Amino acid sequence: MHEKGSAAMSRPEGPTLDRGAADGGDRSNCDVVALPRPVIFLDIDGVLNRTKHATHIRLDDDLVSRLKTLVERTDADLVLSTFWRHFREYIAYVLHRHGIDASRVIDSTPGRGHAREVKGVDASFVHSTMIGRSAADEAEYESRHDEIEAWLAAHPERARYVILDDRPSAARPGTELYERFVRTATEKGLVDEDVDRAIRILRPCADPTRTDE
Repeated sequence: MHEKGSAAMSRPEGPTLDRGAADGGDRSNCDVVALPRPVIFLDIDGVLNRTKHATHIRLDDDLVSRLKTLVERTDADLVLSTFWRHFREYIAYVLHRHGIDASRVIDSTPGRGHAREVKGVDASFVHSTMIGRSAADEAEYESRHDEIEAWLAAHPERARYVILDDRPSAARPGTELYERFVRTATEKGLVDEDVDRAIRILRPCADPTRTDE
């Protein structure tokens, strides 16, 4: 259904934008370039539902509706960084049922997801059904921050991104990832204020440290 890796990255680039004009800033600081689509690193539990440890993949309609708004307003692709990321094809299908184009789910972060180690789950079955799995999926990472950082290192052209997650381990303070981290409240999930901040971060030539835009 969806292929991972180089095939997924061959999607058409976004429109040619004058980044200075689009951001309302100084044109001299932003060239006219064809920008790749921005990326949303997407957690599910505590972002698209209101629980920290769901027993299954569950999405709340109103929260997915906010994600849909964010995708439409930023023309962003989705990279799954969630606990459930190795079920990418199913998640893409469910998002499609909520009006988000399944092709927007282009990849997942590398590393051995804990969903593959749940007691009573046949890990070999999960591994065999992973889409486009690679050696990177067998790597061990200390935190979600490291998984996201590894994905970005493999795709340096994707310089515009935002991280949606309720876990503090998604981005370490004092790093670029932290400046692009929108931490949701687990009990609320993705709220309008989170969407607004993510849009500001993904704006071409935006400074993610600014909060007054």
